[in-house]
Amino acid sequence: SLAAARSLAALHRRGMARRTMGNDAVCKAPIDFFVKKSAYKLTMFYPLPETQKAHVIGQSTFTWGESRTIPGPGEHQLYLLWRWSDCCAIYE
Repeated sequence: SLAAARSLAALHRRGMARRTMGNDAVCKAPIDFFVKKSAYKLTMFYPLPETQKAHVIGQSTFTWGESRTIPGPGEHQLYLLWRWSDCCAIYE
């Protein structure tokens, strides 16, 4: 998850990721150069999926990941990235 957080931060630093959370981001997504950690969550998808809840960026691995088994040779961990998105769609 550290590699995922670093790549997400690199996208924000380069102006390639947008902020989709907050009052000023409704119906538009302004470029944001800093990661808002509360807007993203990660879920381990492989080798042992997290089925109960996701963990936020910066959360200690002692609370969610240290008790998991270490993948064998040739197995890599896969994560799903969840992003908060404020939207202006009106349901009628």
